Amino acid sequence: MVVEYLLDGDEAEALEFWGKSTKVRCVVLLAKAQYGRQKRIFTRDPDSEDLRRTERWDLPRPREFELLRDVGDRSVESMLDAVRHGHIEAVAWLVNEWRDSSLTGDGRFRKHRGGHWRPERARRILDGLAATEDLRCAEEILRRATPSRYDLRHCDHLFREDWDFGEEIERKMAEDLFAPLFWRLPVEAMLKSMEPKRYRGEMLSLAGYRLLAEDLMGLRYDPDRSALEDAREKAPWLPTPNDHRDDGDDERTLMWLYRSRRQQSERVRFTSEAPPSLIWEEMFREEPYWRGTLEEAREKVGAKAGKVLGSNVSLRNRLRSAAARRELGTQGLLGDYEGSGRIELYTPMITSVAEVLGLSSRYLKSVVFIHLSAWALAHEARDLDGQRGYGFPPSMRTSPFSRESPSHVILVQAFTDRLIRLLKDANLQAAFEKLSEHQPEPYNRWALMRKLPLEKLRMLLLKARASAPALGLPSTEDISN
Repeated sequence: MVVEYLLDGDEAEALEFWGKSTKVRCVVLLAKAQYGRQKRIFTRDPDSEDLRRTERWDLPRPREFELLRDVGDRSVESMLDAVRHGHIEAVAWLVNEWRDSSLTGDGRFRKHRGGHWRPERARRILDGLAATEDLRCAEEILRRATPSRYDLRHCDHLFREDWDFGEEIERKMAEDLFAPLFWRLPVEAMLKSMEPKRYRGEMLSLAGYRLLAEDLMGLRYDPDRSALEDAREKAPWLPTPNDHRDDGDDERTLMWLYRSRRQQSERVRFTSEAPPSLIWEEMFREEPYWRGTLEEAREKVGAKAGKVLGSNVSLRNRLRSAAARRELGTQGLLGDYEGSGRIELYTPMITSVAEVLGLSSRYLKSVVFIHLSAWALAHEARDLDGQRGYGFPPSMRTSPFSRESPSHVILVQAFTDRLIRLLKDANLQAAFEKLSEHQPEPYNRWALMRKLPLEKLRMLLLKARASAPALGLPSTEDISN
């Protein structure tokens, strides 16, 4: 970058000199004006000879010359290109641009921020951010998109400040930016972003889970309330919402809420161990009439199953055969949801299935995560009366014949499809549909439920939660027997 004071010279002459005689990418010309000096900034692409006038008024920072090919191009496309190349500095600019283009409020926001409602621009930013492959940038996107205020529903007494219109802005940001990105960005980045980073006890938004549970499934997802109720059972001295509080009570309440959010971030984990389906397959290859638990089978053939996982050729041959037989079920093969609330993703299996089906492992991993999360919410979330989770118990997998209820699988797949369509992510949709083609019959019935009204789907979900026997759904005990 070069800065030149034009005393008596011509602007065109200066631009011609700097453009043809040097390789500078930014020229700042200062000319005398009626009141002080007039500043004009000209920039160019490294491959171009022509300097062009830009609209920016501030001087580019040194880092921008690495971040952007043309430091005068502050367009959405140029910033998204920078993010695709791993430049984390562009994330903050894009999130701010999304906010300015989306959150106009009732006029006060426009006056406060100078924003203009440009929904198409906001959508381009959202889709561009969601396509990020770099995990560092994806983590930063989720952290930047997280509302800065606490996302707590039962601790209004802790925060009594006047939020003005900022509360509405942050609510919209959580619902329209953070929640879609929560499901569309790589699962690894999502897990990393939920870890405290800026300070101990940091709590990030649960808007992603609430998008699925509340907006689609018609349930109430409130782990904070559940954590406080569990805490009061173990520690009756904790205050209730109507009790008189002091600072110590507030601190103890927050401690349990921190614990609740930590459990949310720890509930999902990746594992490289052999999934139950592979363990049972190896067990029956060795002893066709063997009877025992999964733990016993894992002790006997765990080493052999590990060798299969380590052999790309052997594993892919088995998965191709399973795909041809339509046996690539999600539960027990690609991932698992346990009654304790833990969700496990079997990384080697997901990667191998993605290669066999010609899919991106990143999007297949997200599809598996959405399916297992829908099952977890159907099991754990509260109904409109505030009752704790019931129904949709995961299979105990005490034997190779333990399977999830087909009707439950159908409903979970239906809500998985609804969420993916709501996100309008073509890559997720393609991965979901391709996987379904090679899964057992219940995993394909979502196609017949696509035209059902959402309220009808919610009604079926509540019936399945409330009375599985009344619907003729087999229980876990019936299946295992």
